[in-house]
Amino acid sequence: MPLTKIGRQTPLMFHNIFFFFLEAYELSIPEVQDYPEPFFPIVEVLVPPMYEQNENATAASINNVVVTEAEIHLSPTPSQNEDATAASINNEVVTEAEIHLSPTPSQNEDATAASINNEVVTEAEIHLSPTPSQNEDATAASINNEVVTEAEIHFPPTPCQNEDTVPPHSIDNESLVSDTLQSSQPNGADSPKHPISAPVFEQRAAVYRFCKVSKLWKQTGTGAIQILKDPKYRLLFRKDKVHKAALNIILNREMKLISMKCASAKMLFAPNLAPYHEQLAFKLEDERSMTQFTNFFNRCITEIDGRVLSLDDAIEIDPLYFPDSNKTEVPSGSEKQSKKRTFFEIFDQPKKGNKKMKKNEEGEESIESSKEKRKPKACVDTKRRPLKFQNAWMSNETTAAWLKKEKQKSPAGDDMASCKYCNCRMKAHFALIKRHGISEKHLHNAASYGKSPKLKRVMKKGWFRALVRRIELKLLAFLACEQLPLNLLDTLTPFLQNLLPDVPELQAVKLKRTKGTKMLKSCLASVFQEQLLKNLRGQGSFIALIFDETTDITADKQLSFVTIYVDKKTQEVKTRYLGSVQPSGGTAEHTVNAIKEFLASQKISLQNIAAMSADTCNVNFGVHGGVFALLKRDLPHLVTQKCSCHLIHLVAQHSTKEIPTQVEEMLRKIAAHFHRSSMRQEELQKIQEKMKSLLHKMLSPSDTRWLANEAAINRAIEQYEELRTYFKNFVATNKDHADGNFINSILSNECTLPYLEVMAYALSYLTNFNTLFQSTDCLLYKLKDEVHFLLKTFTSWFIQKRYLKKDMNYYTFDHTIPERFVKLDDLDHGIKGHDSFLQMKYLPNMRDKVESFSKTILSFYVKLVNEIKTKFSFVFTDPLYNFLKVVNPDQEVAAEIRSLSPIFSRFPYLKELVDYHKADVEWSTYLSCNFEKLKEMKDFSVAKYWKKVLQKKNYNGSLMFPNLKVVMYLLLILPFSNACVERIFSQVNLIKTALRNSMDNDTLDALLVVKYAVEAEFGNCINFEPCEDMISMKVSY
Repeated sequence: MPLTKIGRQTPLMFHNIFFFFLEAYELSIPEVQDYPEPFFPIVEVLVPPMYEQNENATAASINNVVVTEAEIHLSPTPSQNEDATAASINNEVVTEAEIHLSPTPSQNEDATAASINNEVVTEAEIHLSPTPSQNEDATAASINNEVVTEAEIHFPPTPCQNEDTVPPHSIDNESLVSDTLQSSQPNGADSPKHPISAPVFEQRAAVYRFCKVSKLWKQTGTGAIQILKDPKYRLLFRKDKVHKAALNIILNREMKLISMKCASAKMLFAPNLAPYHEQLAFKLEDERSMTQFTNFFNRCITEIDGRVLSLDDAIEIDPLYFPDSNKTEVPSGSEKQSKKRTFFEIFDQPKKGNKKMKKNEEGEESIESSKEKRKPKACVDTKRRPLKFQNAWMSNETTAAWLKKEKQKSPAGDDMASCKYCNCRMKAHFALIKRHGISEKHLHNAASYGKSPKLKRVMKKGWFRALVRRIELKLLAFLACEQLPLNLLDTLTPFLQNLLPDVPELQAVKLKRTKGTKMLKSCLASVFQEQLLKNLRGQGSFIALIFDETTDITADKQLSFVTIYVDKKTQEVKTRYLGSVQPSGGTAEHTVNAIKEFLASQKISLQNIAAMSADTCNVNFGVHGGVFALLKRDLPHLVTQKCSCHLIHLVAQHSTKEIPTQVEEMLRKIAAHFHRSSMRQEELQKIQEKMKSLLHKMLSPSDTRWLANEAAINRAIEQYEELRTYFKNFVATNKDHADGNFINSILSNECTLPYLEVMAYALSYLTNFNTLFQSTDCLLYKLKDEVHFLLKTFTSWFIQKRYLKKDMNYYTFDHTIPERFVKLDDLDHGIKGHDSFLQMKYLPNMRDKVESFSKTILSFYVKLVNEIKTKFSFVFTDPLYNFLKVVNPDQEVAAEIRSLSPIFSRFPYLKELVDYHKADVEWSTYLSCNFEKLKEMKDFSVAKYWKKVLQKKNYNGSLMFPNLKVVMYLLLILPFSNACVERIFSQVNLIKTALRNSMDNDTLDALLVVKYAVEAEFGNCINFEPCEDMISMKVSY
């Protein structure tokens, strides 16, 4: 229906509405000649045309202290002498109040009132629908909350007599309100010229609601989503088929659209949706539709923000006009003469209590409350009820765990609540409390609350002694992790006591070298060792044992052991130091006896050893009398693995012998030339500064240190011109220096630099292989593929491409046939080597040298491939490395193994522990599942991948792969190198130094046990917390 907007240009209509209010309350007005400005510039009054005249006044009274925007719609009243229909909103702060008074088709109906007695109302919307019967009691809706985020009171239309019934959900795409108004108009009434609610956006979408109980998104349905103008903006979602409006909310400026992972989906965070904060998610057909929806949504929110003004800004734009109370003007058509009262006295009506009219002594009528007589007061009333903490919140499932009441109130007299997780205070308002409960800070603190390690007090009366013991144990763990001497305790303890004299627990610490050594062995090392041995004992506790032998600074033999096992609590594959012994001799028999005696002392069954690894010396891997040959007499199915790092180092060492020995000898002499001479280092540094190169020292190659040869070669290439300049000057002043003349002659040779660059190019592949298999992760399943990759790469450098096929077996390919070689000029030298080779090739009188150089490089490549095939032949001959593909997280590769029968044939003792038929079925089930998302986890590793897979459960709560779990963990603990034992030897050299050479082997072993246990379980000594067994352990010294 057409609506007339009253503004600055049409003061007459606002004048008439003003009289409606006065007549409803039987008030008189002062005499006003004209109205240059409207009374309330912020208030927009929308008045529809009346069907008949002389109707009783319909009044809407808004007794608010601050009104930002109020819209009052007075619908047509077709019948006469109807009682006044009033809507009163007695709020102190109203952001937007909207009152719709629908037509009342019958006469003498009682007043229909809607009262919202709230202190703060963000948006109140009251729809009063037509009442078909006469003399019905007043229908009231009252919301007495302190804070109402959105209160929506709606009485659906009741069909009148002799009229068609409006079916439910009869809201078309044009409007949510116009159908209701049109259905209630009398016959013959004109329909509105334009729809009250017009769609500004429409698309198909799927809507999801977030369930706070299950923490999952649940789909509400699919259908059409619209943004309507009503005249406010409204979001409507109607389901398909049933055409049910599943979502119908009014947009406000507090709503936000948040992007999700999917480009065509976004989340609507709507904090004003009753009864609790709610999150909705919309997913449209594509990204373009979502972008269009986002633009329309943001445009609506921007328009909403633009319509809301503060009272001060509104008064500045359109000032309030206060009429003179000493003058009187009688509106036309009215004969009432009464005491003059201004329009603003309406705001001074009492909030509560029954209202009645009472004559005072002068015969004047006034409004009086049933409780007390209302006294005149100012226009602004700042009184409000204080917030109260409800004890029912403490039993609410969403807040019971962290909410508590504070004793101290706020300065305004409000009760305060606090959060145990975040240690913060907030007002006792449930909406604020729930909002805090879903905040990112609260969720983060809740996840970590209670997980921090706490000291378990052994005895209520002995808690002080427990704190003292805790300090002592943490000091010992600090010394062990940092390789510090125990003699430091004689000074460290008194120093800390002097530094912190106010700490009684620290003052009670009595810890010196003797007591510290005893506590290190009995309290820390013994407890850590016992915790480790619990995972290694018992049937089915398969372990891998890695060992190696060395001598310390005092020439004592150390046979050290490292174990790979599965932690029974965490179901993780771990690598830990197990212990050291002193063998009585260096033969294989002495080593075997030492291993058996050590396992017996630790109460570990020899049958639990599933695999062993060591370096490649003949004592360990002798075919007839080696250590593993002797052990296989008792363990026929034992897996023995040569160290891959040692093997690839031997490959590099043997293949580089094809290069002229003068090159390697030159590198050693250069390092020795600068090793102990500071003057020579300063001269080289001056040349480096002059030539603007890096100030690096020279490195020496080594036959025993991994990765040392490539580093020395790369440093010589980097400083090649600087070295030539230095030794040229050095020889000029020291003509009789033999090593100087030798180095200068080799550096001046045109073939030296190309040799170095080709060697660096080839050794880079071997170094990457060595670095990969120094890891502690489960990588044995990669060994065959990595070795095959090296063979394929090096073979392609000197074999013609027509002899190489994509899927060929390079191990069986004969690479020594000369007819298959490429031409000498077509050998692959790498980028740097190729440039140096071309420069050398076009020098005069270099033909013979170039040919000799190319033949040497060819023999180097052939030797390299020969050594790889020789050292890693077991990878291609042992069927174990074929079915290790089952460990590969790539399910396509693992699917090449259709059955686990080869594994049960290789490890027959598995049949005693699992049902191998069910294990084979579980393997087929695994291949049919999709676990690709597990590869996206942070810090991905093979062990973590299988831990997640093997923890999967069925719908009945049982494990999906109970039998496959035993098989996989056996394959995951198989070793591939003994690099972890080499690290133990490095720690021995750092602990047992020349100044600490009198340390006995028991103390050394205890220090290593504590160091590796603390780092494995806690990360570092700072996070270390002693357990109850350590604190309660008695120490005798």
